[in-house]
Amino acid sequence: MRRVLLSLATLVVLWFAGRALVRFFASDETKLRWALESMIDGFNRTRTDDVLAGLAPDFLDESFGADRAMVRQACAYLFFQAKDPTTKGFLYVAECEPSEIVVTKGHGSEPARAEAKLDAHFFEKRGEERALVWRIEVRARFVEEAGEWRITRSETRTLEGEHPR
Repeated sequence: MRRVLLSLATLVVLWFAGRALVRFFASDETKLRWALESMIDGFNRTRTDDVLAGLAPDFLDESFGADRAMVRQACAYLFFQAKDPTTKGFLYVAECEPSEIVVTKGHGSEPARAEAKLDAHFFEKRGEERALVWRIEVRARFVEEAGEWRITRSETRTLEGEHPR
């Protein structure tokens, strides 16, 4: 029994060590993509904290005038109010594809910065069916803080539809 537990503990330690190595050697662009994927996954799983984790404390969307607190309120409202009448699950699902990522290394004590263009789609799902309700282009500026990429400023342009209500 001890050998089994020791083997299991060794596997867990190796898994965490391997994961840490992958994260350490990943490029800034990859880490930035992971941060965005985590935010989108948080939205799709109705986890406000996961969405906010990708936003800097002084975040501002210059097009809507939305700061971090407003994003929190909008997420809370949507997550509690927007329900599929059939399944009672969250009514929306989001997808986001970053492109044109440009990373600028910081000099001295300055943090690294990045700019990216994001194409985001929000779908309304009713049962198994999905319909596009909002497509946006986001120009986002990022800063790296404590090894994590966060959005500091963004500009949002609606390409199709309206924001989820």
